[in-house]
Amino acid sequence: MKKRYILLFFAILFGIVAFILINSVPTNAPLGEEVVPVTQPTSNTSGLNPEPAPVVGNDRIVITAPAVGKPISSPLTLSGKSAGWYFEGSFPVDLTDDNGKIIAQSYVTAQGDWMTAEFVPFLGTIKFTVPAGVTNGYLVFKKDNPSGEPQYDQSFSLPVTF
Repeated sequence: MKKRYILLFFAILFGIVAFILINSVPTNAPLGEEVVPVTQPTSNTSGLNPEPAPVVGNDRIVITAPAVGKPISSPLTLSGKSAGWYFEGSFPVDLTDDNGKIIAQSYVTAQGDWMTAEFVPFLGTIKFTVPAGVTNGYLVFKKDNPSGEPQYDQSFSLPVTF
C-alpha cells in the first residue's frame, strides 16, 4: 500500500512539472511575409495627443512608418526596428506595384549598434514616381543577405496605396 502512495505522489509531481515546463516555453510569431498587427491605434477624443500610428511586423522586424492604411507619396520616410537583418548597418527596401514590378529601391540604416541580436531602430527614405494606372503596391523590407544563399533570405511586405 505504501508503494502505491509513493507511486501516486511521483506521478502527480511529474504531471505538475510537465505542466509548468510546457506552459513556460515562449512562442514567437512566424517569420516570412505575413503582415501581423503588433499594436492598433487607440481612440483619442481629448484632442491633447495625436493618435499613435498602427504598427506592423513580426518577431524580427517592426515597421512604424509609413502609417498603415494611409496613402504614401514621395519622398517617403521609413522607420521601425529590426533584429538581425542588418549587414554593415543597413538593409534594402523595394517599392513594388501589385504585380511585384520594382518601382524604386532604397535602404534603411541602423540608428545604433547593429551588431546585436536585439532590436535596433532604423531610418531611411525612398524616392519614387508612381507609374500611370498604379494605385497599390508593397514596401518589401529585405534582410540583407551578402552570402546570396536563398536559405538566408527573409522579407516582410507591407501593403501600400499611392
